[in-house]
Amino acid sequence: MSTTTKMLKLASEIAVSDISKKNFYLGCVILRTDGAVVTAHNGKTEKPHPMKHAEARALKKADYGCTMYVARIAQGDWANARPCKKCELLIRNRGVKKVVYTISPNEYGIWYPMKEKLSK
Repeated sequence: MSTTTKMLKLASEIAVSDISKKNFYLGCVILRTDGAVVTAHNGKTEKPHPMKHAEARALKKADYGCTMYVARIAQGDWANARPCKKCELLIRNRGVKKVVYTISPNEYGIWYPMKEKLSK
C-alpha cells in the first residue's frame, strides 16, 4: 500500500470519528517534513468560521513544505474533498508543498499550491 493510500485511509478514519455531522465527514492528515503526523477533523462552531474546517485545524501544527491529505466521507464512501477557497489561502500561506484529496470512491486528486500563481 502506497503512502498516499495509507494517509487517505487514515484521513477517512479520522473523518468518521467526528459524529457531529449528518451529511458528510471530513478528515485531514498532514505529514510534516520532520516525519511527524498531524491529524484533525471538522468541528462544530456556533457561527461560520474557517477554524471549523479540518484543514485549518491541522495547519496550526504544520511546517513549511509539508504534505496534506484530505478525505471527505459522504454516504459511506469517498467524496470530493478539494479544499475551499478560504482553506486554499491558508494552505498557500503555510507553504504546503502538496495536497492530496479524495474525489470519488477509489479516486484522488493532487494539487501543488506553491506551483500555482494567485489570481487577483
